[in-house]
Amino acid sequence: MSNDAFETTVQIRRNDFDASGHLYHGEYLTLIDEARGRFLMGPIINAPHSSYVVARIEIDYLSMILLKSRQVSVRIETGPRLGTSSFELIETVFAGDTVHARTRTVAVMWDTKRGCSRPMSELERMELTKHRHME
Repeated sequence: MSNDAFETTVQIRRNDFDASGHLYHGEYLTLIDEARGRFLMGPIINAPHSSYVVARIEIDYLSMILLKSRQVSVRIETGPRLGTSSFELIETVFAGDTVHARTRTVAVMWDTKRGCSRPMSELERMELTKHRHME
């Protein structure tokens, strides 16, 4: 884990839970997506007509989130893959000492005006590097 990992708290809605009182598996991705947007949009990606798209997500469900939970924390670090336009993120969902899920996400810088990928700027690369995952 890097010393400069990004962390944010995400609220869980009551209707995110299934009939058994467990957080529905698809909602983990929604929580992570909200945290990823906070991490990337503004602090890192702030050029006009710029965004990102997710190209791949790999998720490990490690511990159930139960109905009594109202929020979780998400830690985001930049993974080892940092290409011309794509980058890897390691995202960890946790509450206290319990890790609930971990993902590896490949995202691509996106030009919203042209509708295609774009190269990462030097500033974006520098900002992503600040959050590099150290094993």
